[in-house]
This record gives sequence, C-alpha cells and structure tokens, in this order.
Amino acid sequence: MVKVFYVGGSASSSGMLRAILAERQIADLAASQAFAYLGAAFPQQKKGDPPSTIIEVSGSEQGETAWQPGFYRAEYPPQQFDSTLRSLEQSADSSVVAHAK
Repeated sequence: MVKVFYVGGSASSSGMLRAILAERQIADLAASQAFAYLGAAFPQQKKGDPPSTIIEVSGSEQGETAWQPGFYRAEYPPQQFDSTLRSLEQSADSSVVAHAK
C-alpha cells in the first residue's frame, strides 16, 4: 500500500493522512506528475514551508514497481493532488462497472 500525507498549511507539520492507495495505483500517479525521493524517514516540514504532498512507499511495493521504499514529495501541492486522487477514484469506479457488465 501507498500512504498519501498532506503536510503544512492546515495540515500539521507531522502530516495528515489523506489516502491509502493500492499498489497498482502508483503507476497512475507517476504518469500524472513527478515525485522526488526524500529518504527513509518522514521529512521535517519547517515553519513557513509551503504545503506539500508526501507519499510513503513501503517495502511490499518493491516487487511490483521500481520505486524504492521510503518517502517521496509529489510535484503537486495538496489542492492539486486532490484532483489527481479524484481521477484515480473515478477510473477505479468505472473499471468496477466495466467488470460487472
């Protein structure tokens, strides 16, 4: 699983868990924006830093993707990232409908 955190702004500096995604959705996220690897520890947000989106990839995703375990900063801040999450949810909903037919 991949955890999505929002950090800074109205979220705390320690991060607010926004979503938990399935492993297959990592590729969809990477297709829509860039991610920068930050390391194995949750990044520290300094006072005054702009809000950011952090994802955590656990070791279990290694076999399915080329992502190394750890934390990544998304290119998009939380507000824009929400649009990406909504599009993932819509595509997941439509695939469930397509499989049900």
